[in-house]
Amino acid sequence: HVEQLRDWFDLTPTEARLAAVLAEGGSLDDFAKARGVSVNAGRFLLKGIFSKTETSRQAQLVAKLRSTPIEWHGDAIQGLPSPIK
Repeated sequence: HVEQLRDWFDLTPTEARLAAVLAEGGSLDDFAKARGVSVNAGRFLLKGIFSKTETSRQAQLVAKLRSTPIEWHGDAIQGLPSPIK
């Protein structure tokens, strides 16, 4: 998923990981804790993702990502989403 998101939206690897986490039902807090970064660092990444995906809200971003031809597994995963394991 991460490589596809990078290619389609010209995201950095870290932006693509965050986008995948959100698309699979994770939160910004999940991403920050798992990656050992601050929530503010995650917000900074999220702003870049918004710009590159032409979205302005997290819900809008998730809807756009989930409409791509990627098979998302967020509903079936317990705990943290797969891109950050």
